Amino acid sequence: MANWVFGAFEQDRLVGVVALVREEQTKEHHKASVFGMYVDARMRRKGIGRALMTIVLQVARELRGLRQVRLSIVESNRAALRLYESLGFKVYGREEAALLVSGRFFTELLLVRRVFRKKPNKAPEPTSTSVMPRATVPISEMKRRIEPPNPARVMPAVAVAVMGNV
Repeated sequence: MANWVFGAFEQDRLVGVVALVREEQTKEHHKASVFGMYVDARMRRKGIGRALMTIVLQVARELRGLRQVRLSIVESNRAALRLYESLGFKVYGREEAALLVSGRFFTELLLVRRVFRKKPNKAPEPTSTSVMPRATVPISEMKRRIEPPNPARVMPAVAVAVMGNV
């Protein structure tokens, strides 16, 4: 099974989380979805969401045969839409009344980003032994490894970690 959970930590406190789930069915194995993106309200607008998604996209690019990453957001969440569009996601659909929360319906936007390389991806899929649970990577080291689009926006006091391949 190919599922990853990523966390952002300020010292020992979890301040952000996101999951990447690869489709298992043969006809959809070229797709993965992002679920559960959350950054603590006190830590928002500090680049944590961007750092988490940068690592998600880096892992996605390394998965053999993966061609696209999908996600959905509530239409009214303009900050999330700006973040995802800045990372190359494009809106491809809109579902009215997609969510019912406390008696109120919400519309969702469906987004996709292509992640395949021009040359065939021959990298093996990560295994549970190649990913150490909760192995933290300091933001300064992460910037050297992945070079996010705007490293100045990444908060230096926060570490991003792969919490597990489940």
